[in-house]
Amino acid sequence: MTRPLRLFSLGLVGLSLTTMGCFSDPPQTSDTDAADETASETDDSEESSTDTSDSIESESESESESESESESESESESESSDSDESDSDSDSTDTGPEEVLLFDLWDLACSADWGSAFDSGSSASSLACNVSDEGQGSVIKYETFDLETNEAAGPVLVLTPYLSPEGTSSGVYTNLNLTGTVSPVLRTQIACPDNANSCSIKWQIFAKPTGAGGPPPVFEDGFESYDGELTDLEIDLSLLKEPVDIVLGVIANGEASSENRAVFVNPRIVDAG
Repeated sequence: MTRPLRLFSLGLVGLSLTTMGCFSDPPQTSDTDAADETASETDDSEESSTDTSDSIESESESESESESESESESESESESSDSDESDSDSDSTDTGPEEVLLFDLWDLACSADWGSAFDSGSSASSLACNVSDEGQGSVIKYETFDLETNEAAGPVLVLTPYLSPEGTSSGVYTNLNLTGTVSPVLRTQIACPDNANSCSIKWQIFAKPTGAGGPPPVFEDGFESYDGELTDLEIDLSLLKEPVDIVLGVIANGEASSENRAVFVNPRIVDAG
């Protein structure tokens, strides 16, 4: 924008000097010729001024269009930058609770001590991991399993109680060291199997210091039936930042049925701190 204005200023200075007679003297002429020449010079001056004015207006319009295009490009770049920042913010959005895996209870299931009983008052018999149920209860690991939600999930741990109205089965994970953790949490989901319409089962999860007697300081229980929904569990273990025993158990809810099975989806202990 600065360079064109400087060129037009120089042109106007040349025109002014010519009109004022500062260049070589013109030849003598008659009054008529002088008048004609004066008129001609006036016409030439007006044409030159008109051409100069038209040129200035044309350059100004060109500069205005250039500035408009520059502003449009700047706005486009700004919008693109805002869009990129928005995408970056969207990409960094959290999609779920953060966690650091401490113990995979599915992976450790066959290292736990499992047993079953006719009811809670009867002596328990040992259960072998991943052995088919013969009415004595079972604990079986599956990488994927169909749930009552008509969806598959995995990995899962399927606990089946002893086949009686109040049959039980349970497992003890011993000496899981939570020392030095910030916020230890047990997380899982509980469901009935797909198409197990008569599934009706109680579940229990508790934790206590390894080797300690008396009631467990952390205890959760609930009820699961075939209702098409999962039960989300998040059990705070921050009271037990030491070696602990974790117990998973199930109890039939008053009816002996082979459909009484509790599915624990991805059971694990994590540090959520």
